[in-house]
Amino acid sequence: MCIRDRYMGMAFLFLQTKVMSFSKATSIFFIYPGFTMIFAYLIMNEKITRYDIISCILSFCGVIVIVFDPNGSKKINETEVEAVWAPIVPFLASIFCALGDVFTRVLGSDIHPALPPAYFGIGGCICAPVLIQLNYYLRNAITNYNSEIILCLFLIGASGFLGQLLLTKAFQLEKAGRIAVISYLQMVNACVIDITVFHIPLRGLQYFGIFLVLVSGGGLMVLKGFDIIK
Repeated sequence: MCIRDRYMGMAFLFLQTKVMSFSKATSIFFIYPGFTMIFAYLIMNEKITRYDIISCILSFCGVIVIVFDPNGSKKINETEVEAVWAPIVPFLASIFCALGDVFTRVLGSDIHPALPPAYFGIGGCICAPVLIQLNYYLRNAITNYNSEIILCLFLIGASGFLGQLLLTKAFQLEKAGRIAVISYLQMVNACVIDITVFHIPLRGLQYFGIFLVLVSGGGLMVLKGFDIIK
């Protein structure tokens, strides 16, 4: 179930950018730490502290401030029908990602942390040829993979495996809901990459969003480090 839910979550995660604007999709998807807390409580009876709830709310507000685009609320060529059903995609992505996190926590230390990402990678190798053929059938075109595309695919696979490995280990050591909130810090990394690699400037309000994410996620880490919260 852990691998299945992660697959479904990632599938809807990539699909969401095809059906709606990035800012709206990201804002909807990042309610998933809240779902993780709820599912962890229902499935594992995991305790939720007021610090976890406050950090989750602050981080989510920070993400909204970071990704909000007043000039891009609607995807180009998006029909009225798509505008109605498109939000369902990131919503489903958030649910499946949350379930994947919780079931990873349920597995605990009974498995090696490399096992879920290994199965994830093997499954991807099996599904890739099928999806390539499906893409050819739907678009009647073959994608030409040059060296740049191959390198990007390799880096995606390598970084994805390492990320899944560390994430699995994190869920083995700490509450699922708490790790999900701390994972909001990836938005800060994304902003740093935007500035340093893609040279995309940030608006003043976005820095405030980064501050909220850093304070909430970093605050949880500090509180846990000093054993103030259990």
